[in-house]
Amino acid sequence: MLGRLSQVEGNQLLRLLKLSKSIEQKNDEIAQLNTKIMTLKTQKANQEFENFKLDDEYMKWKEQVSSVSDDIDELKHHEQESLKTLQDKYELMSKQLNIAHEEKLQVLKEQISLLIEKVINENVYKYQSEKQQLSDKCEELSKLIKLQEQDLNRKLIKLKEEHNKKLIQLSSNMDETIASLQRDIDILSNETVSKTEEYEKLANNVSTGLDEANAQLNSQLHELKSKYHNKEMEISNLKNKISSMKTTSQHIERSFGDKSIRIDGFNRKAEIMNAQLASQEIARRVLHDKLQQLKGNIRVFCRIRPPQVVDNKRLDEESLISMDFNDDEFNDDASQELIISKDPIDENTGNGQSSYSLHQNKKNNMSYKFHFDKIFLPYLLNEDIFGELSQLIQSSLDGQNVCVFAYGQTGSGKTWTMSHPDTGMIPLSIQMIFDNIEELSMKGWSYSVEGQFLEIYNETIVDLLSPVGNSKKHEIKHDDVNDKTSVTNIATVKVVSKNQAKSILERATKNRSTASTRSNERSSRSHSIFILKMLGKNNETGEISEGTLNLIDLAGSERLNSSQAKGERLKETQAINKSLSCLGDVIYSLGQQQQSGQSQQHIPYRNSKLTYLLKHSLGGNSKTLMFVNISPLSKNFNETVNSLRFATKVNCTKIGSSKPNSR
Repeated sequence: MLGRLSQVEGNQLLRLLKLSKSIEQKNDEIAQLNTKIMTLKTQKANQEFENFKLDDEYMKWKEQVSSVSDDIDELKHHEQESLKTLQDKYELMSKQLNIAHEEKLQVLKEQISLLIEKVINENVYKYQSEKQQLSDKCEELSKLIKLQEQDLNRKLIKLKEEHNKKLIQLSSNMDETIASLQRDIDILSNETVSKTEEYEKLANNVSTGLDEANAQLNSQLHELKSKYHNKEMEISNLKNKISSMKTTSQHIERSFGDKSIRIDGFNRKAEIMNAQLASQEIARRVLHDKLQQLKGNIRVFCRIRPPQVVDNKRLDEESLISMDFNDDEFNDDASQELIISKDPIDENTGNGQSSYSLHQNKKNNMSYKFHFDKIFLPYLLNEDIFGELSQLIQSSLDGQNVCVFAYGQTGSGKTWTMSHPDTGMIPLSIQMIFDNIEELSMKGWSYSVEGQFLEIYNETIVDLLSPVGNSKKHEIKHDDVNDKTSVTNIATVKVVSKNQAKSILERATKNRSTASTRSNERSSRSHSIFILKMLGKNNETGEISEGTLNLIDLAGSERLNSSQAKGERLKETQAINKSLSCLGDVIYSLGQQQQSGQSQQHIPYRNSKLTYLLKHSLGGNSKTLMFVNISPLSKNFNETVNSLRFATKVNCTKIGSSKPNSR
C-alpha cells in the first residue's frame, strides 16, 4: 500500500514538474509578448508622429497648391489675352501672306505659262521640223521609187525599141534582099532574053557552030536557074527566121508575165512563211517556258574551284577535302549527289585541331551529303558552265525576270565565274543576247536593251556607272501593278553593242568596293548587281515582251571567326551576313507561300536592300539560278559546309510560275 502511495506521489511530482516547466515557458512567452507589445506601442507612437508631420506637410502643400492655382488663373488670363493678341497678329500676317502668296502665285503662273508656251513652241517647232524631215524623206523615197519605176520603164521601153529595131532591121534587110534578088532575076531574065535573041541570030547566021553554042547557052541557063533557086531558098530561110523571132518575142513577153506571177506567188509564200515563223516563235517560247518550269524555277549549281598552285608547289593530298560526287543527273530526283568528309578530332594530339584526309574512312570520319541540280567538276571551264545558264538567258529575252547569283566564301571563285573579262557569265550572257537579237530580227522582232550596274555596300546603294564621288542618294521604287522596279538617280545606259557593254563592265569593275581581310587580300565587300532590261516588239504580230536579267556577284559569306574582321571590316561582314541570311529567308518564304497557296502571306523583302531590290525578280514568273562556289582546301572545310547548307536550303524551295511578261 505504501508502495502504491509512493508511486502515486511520484507521478504527481512529475506532473507538477511538467506543470512548472510549462508555466515557466508560458511566462517566457508572456514576457516576449509584452516586449512585442512595447515595441508595437513604440512603433505606433512613431507612426503617429510621422502622421502628424505628414499632416503638417499636407497643409503646407495645400497652401502651395492654392497659390499655384491662383498663379494658374492669372496665367490663363494672360494666356487668353496673349492668344487674342497673337490671333489678331496671325490673321493680319495671314492676310499679308495670302496677298503675297497670290502675287507670287500670279507671277509663277505667268512664268509657268511662258515656260509652257516656250516648251510647246519648241516642241511644235521640233515636231514640225521632224515632220518636215519625215515628209522630205517620204518625198525623197517616193521620188526614188518613181525614178526606179521610170528607170525600169525606160529599160523596158529600150528593150522593146531594140526588139522592134531588130525586127524592122530584119524586115528591111529581107525586103532589100528580096529586091536585090528580084533585080538579079530581072537581070537574068533580061540576059536570058538577050541570050535567046543572040541564039536566034546565031541560029540564023551561023549553022555550023549551033551545037556548041546551044550547049553553052544551056549551061548558062542551068547556072541561072540554080542561082534563082538558091535565092529563093535564102528568102525562105529569112522568112523562117523572122517567124521564129516573132515567136521568140511572144515567148519572152509571156515569160515576163509568168515571172511577175511567180514573183507575186513568192511574195505570198514569204508572207505565209513569216506568219508561220511568228506562230512557231510563240509556240517555242511557250514550250521553252514549260521546259524551264519542269527543270525548276529555282536551281542550284555547285562549282568546285580547282586547287591553286602556289610558288610552283603542288598541294599535298592531306590539304584537300575528301569529296565524292556522281555524274548521274538522270535519276529519279534529276539531281547530283556530293559527299564531303572530315576526320574526327585526334584526342592524342591534345590541341583540338581537326585533321583532313583525301580518302574516306567510313568508320572513323564525319560525312556530309548534299544534292544539287548540277555539280561542275574543278577542271570545267566557264564556257562549259555557260551552256546550262544559256537557257535562262533565253527566258529573259522571252519576257521573264531572271536572277543569277554567285554565292560562296571569299576566294571560292565567284568573281571569276561571273565577271571574268572574256569568259565570265556576264560577258557571255551579253554576247548571247545580242546574237539572239540579230537572229530574232529575221522573225520581225526588234529589241532595246538598257543596262544598270550598282553595288550594295553596308546596306547602301552605290551607282558604279556614275563618276566617283557622286553623293546622290538612291531609293528603291516598286510598281506592284506592272511588277517593275526602279532606283532613283541611277545611271541607265542604252546598250547597243557587245563592245559597249564590255566597256561598261570595265568601268564598273574599277569602282567596286574592295578591302583587305584575312580571307582574301582583295576581298569583294559588296554585292554587285548588273541589270539588263530588254524590251522587245514584234512589228508583224504586235507582240511585246519585257524581261529583266539580274547578274549578281554576292559578297563573301565567311563567318566572323573565320575572317577575323575588326572595326569597319567587322561592320561590313555583319551587313553581308545579314543580307545573305535575308536572301535565304525570302526564298524560303516564297516556297512556303507557294505550298500553302496563300498569296497574301508576308515575304520579308524589306529586311535587306538586296532582297527589296529583287522583289519582282525572285517570285511569280521569275527564274532563279544560284552558283554555290566552294573551295577544295581542307582549311576551308567549315566554310564549305556552311555554303553548301545555305545552297541546300535554297535548292529545297520550289516556286511555281505564271505566264511570261509579254503581251
